[in-house]
Amino acid sequence: MKISVITVVYNSAHTIADALNSVAQQTYSDIEHIVIDGGSSDGTVSVIESHRDALAHFVSEPDNGIYDAMNKGLRLASGDVIGFLNADDVYAHNEVLSRMYGDLAKLSNTRQFKPRGGILITCPTAQTPYHCDPTDTILWHVHGHKRLYLYPDTAHYLPDEAYERVLYCDNEDYLPYNKMMEQEATAYDLTGDDMISWPLNMPHRVENMSYCVSVTTEFSTPESSFKNAVMYSNAVLRQKFGMNPQWRGASMTEKLIKAGAGRIMRKMSVLASMKQTDIVTFKVDKRAPNFILDTAPFARNF
Repeated sequence: MKISVITVVYNSAHTIADALNSVAQQTYSDIEHIVIDGGSSDGTVSVIESHRDALAHFVSEPDNGIYDAMNKGLRLASGDVIGFLNADDVYAHNEVLSRMYGDLAKLSNTRQFKPRGGILITCPTAQTPYHCDPTDTILWHVHGHKRLYLYPDTAHYLPDEAYERVLYCDNEDYLPYNKMMEQEATAYDLTGDDMISWPLNMPHRVENMSYCVSVTTEFSTPESSFKNAVMYSNAVLRQKFGMNPQWRGASMTEKLIKAGAGRIMRKMSVLASMKQTDIVTFKVDKRAPNFILDTAPFARNF
């Protein structure tokens, strides 16, 4: 499993060497380190050039701010897992990357693959609508007050057809919702230094009660891979042939056959024509009022 580490830097000559050495000293063997410099003028570039042999990519040119630089790094990344290390940060020790997912797999006695993660920085007005994840998820809550609502994993709360859309639309993970569903919801209040996980595909939504910082970790397992292959087959039967297949109640023999077929059809992108393009109409710009700049619509590339 390859890990891509992206470092975005601008005029950080006094700290960038520590960040570069922190990545270079990791014991994990398959790392690509990508450094994006915004056109520094304080000697940062010279420091980076002295570490050039340890870098997979190094770009130094003016950009439109930190998020533009991050997106440049993302476009260059080829890892199975992508992370960011700031130019003035270092890893706590040299085994951070090798142990991050290995310990989770060992403690849960579950083989994980295709792990990925992200940092969530949210304000009180930002809410996560009712949805589900196609892989196992762990939420590491660092700061603020976040309220997580979990709902039963039943056909009423998670219809098969809605979940199928999650699989073949890529950017469509929201589910049908009405307020009556709150009667069977269970709420969990996270206030910092908390970790929570939930059963595969369990519907949920999130309210941010204050400014929050969290880290999400997602990873596939044999269980999630098997179910998603079956559900992809069901989606093909439903969308292409007008049938009404179901996950719940199907025999194991039926599921095994569909799982094999689903993996093949997904590689062939049988339902690719039904994917929706995710259109973006703004970008973050530190020079714009409220830091939001309207743009001409374009397909998401990050």
